Amino acid sequence: MPLQSIEVKTLVGAGFSKPAQASSYYPGGARETHLHLGTPTQAEGLTAGKGAVLVTFIAVKVEGRHLGNLRRRPDGLFEQAPPGTPEDFVSTLAGLGLLAEDAPREAAVAEDEAEVRSRKSLDPAPATPAAAPPTQRAVGPAYEKEDSPTHQRLEPLPAPPAPALPGDGHVGQPRPLPVHEPTRDAAFAARPSSQETQAMATPYSIDISMSQSTVAALVNGGFKLYAFKGVQTTMGGGAPVVWFESTAFSLTTTISWEEQYQAYTSTSAIIPSGRIVASAAYDADLGQELTVTSSAGTGTVGNGATDGAISILNATTTPFTCGISQVVNNQASPLCAFPLFGNNLDVMAPIEKVLLMFATDSINTGTVIYKAYSQGVLVDLTGATDRDVSYDMNTGWAWGGFSWGQAVAPNKDLVPLLIDSSSSLAKKRLRSLHA
Repeated sequence: MPLQSIEVKTLVGAGFSKPAQASSYYPGGARETHLHLGTPTQAEGLTAGKGAVLVTFIAVKVEGRHLGNLRRRPDGLFEQAPPGTPEDFVSTLAGLGLLAEDAPREAAVAEDEAEVRSRKSLDPAPATPAAAPPTQRAVGPAYEKEDSPTHQRLEPLPAPPAPALPGDGHVGQPRPLPVHEPTRDAAFAARPSSQETQAMATPYSIDISMSQSTVAALVNGGFKLYAFKGVQTTMGGGAPVVWFESTAFSLTTTISWEEQYQAYTSTSAIIPSGRIVASAAYDADLGQELTVTSSAGTGTVGNGATDGAISILNATTTPFTCGISQVVNNQASPLCAFPLFGNNLDVMAPIEKVLLMFATDSINTGTVIYKAYSQGVLVDLTGATDRDVSYDMNTGWAWGGFSWGQAVAPNKDLVPLLIDSSSSLAKKRLRSLHA
């Protein structure tokens, strides 16, 4: 008999300090999964729901033992957080006797209908939402059931637009939720081969949730959101630079990027608060090398000697500043700046660590910054493609206490946080040379 549903006995929702019971999870996408919390205040800042939160990440624990994680993909289906697949995760839990398999679908459907009726009575009248810019997203909580011959499917009701706030015209605009969810077969039928996967750029994102009062305070106070990104290197003397800055933030703000890189050379000096302006920049993939062949910093890109890294070889006697840039919001911006001496080679590898902070300082992208100028959060996306954090004007950053987040105090030295000069990249280079 095919597995129709799974019921996980104990769940812990991301961002919450104590367990919450959850409704059944259907691996085929038959319905959305929600955490039902004790009081509406536990959901504050994540949705406008009445005590229900749309699950995007589930850590499964039994008697304190962490068994694994589930995450919600953009198409609405759930999968095991890497490594593994949903099937592997189901088998693991079933083997431990923690799942109630083949749960009666009729009971679950009746439960769904009661839940939808209850929530509809609490939700405000729907209104047509305004169009939102790509990086602002606000979550709407209400769902409506649509029957189909093969499975039940939930679709979002229109969510009322958030009240307008002073300052930025983008603030408070809602994010539309996906309307249709594919079946399980459609979701897993066309998986790319390993070579195709390597050729595709991996998308990453961080969602920042804030209350309306915090957004209003940031806008009225003239704050900007700044982002920095980490790198590994074999070279000393480097500095982190501002990768991204924006005033376009709202109740939920998304920063998204892909694995698209450039190698650059510059004649700008690496000095505190100095801005690095690329004199010559070239698209480059991991494993490639820019060979500088002129005193103007120009050159050619070819295959390099270190897998997973971008190398810059100076074949001249002219010193430069160099580094790698990464595309964010369709714009390539430097992540770092390193000295590139004549007839020398610099090797750098981007790492998925992003530092976020709000500040009133007016600083351009590419500016060399050695110390944090306000409280920040360092987000590690190693092994993941998305993270959720929140920010409050008075209490600062929060990330549910997970190990992938780290608080960064004002005036903290950023170099050890964002520039990894450990021997790991040097060892990788040696392995590539002797392969």
